[in-house]
Amino acid sequence: HPIDGLTNLSHSNPDFTVAVALEHLSETGERESIAVAISKIFGGEVYYCEKGFGAFMNNRRIRVSKRQSSDGVVVASEDHNLLIEKMAGKSFSPRSYGCRTLEVAYLAASRFEMALFKKQNYELLKPFLLLAREAGGKVVEEDKCIVISS
Repeated sequence: HPIDGLTNLSHSNPDFTVAVALEHLSETGERESIAVAISKIFGGEVYYCEKGFGAFMNNRRIRVSKRQSSDGVVVASEDHNLLIEKMAGKSFSPRSYGCRTLEVAYLAASRFEMALFKKQNYELLKPFLLLAREAGGKVVEEDKCIVISS
């Protein structure tokens, strides 16, 4: 994923990343992420992980938020309608960065509690979900969307 958030970059918004995932092809033909690196150029933040070794930002261990309440959470989503549907009847603060890999990294670093992604172009995002898993997050695939939470 050479540049995620290309629209942000073209509009001089610093919320874009350069992201790389190392995948292993098993004997059954399935691809599995074994290492991920996401670099937010402006701000000097590098998020990385290796399967089974945890998640880090600039050599510091990161973990997802420990917040258990589903009310009043900060939720990142690229689709406002999906956000309203999934969070119906709950209090939440929406965020949208326009860069899916940055949203995964921010979730892993406890900057918010939940992220919702449309299943559209899921194959491009799938390798980077290892970062959220290594930080202690749960990834749930539903009919219309992918939900990442603590």
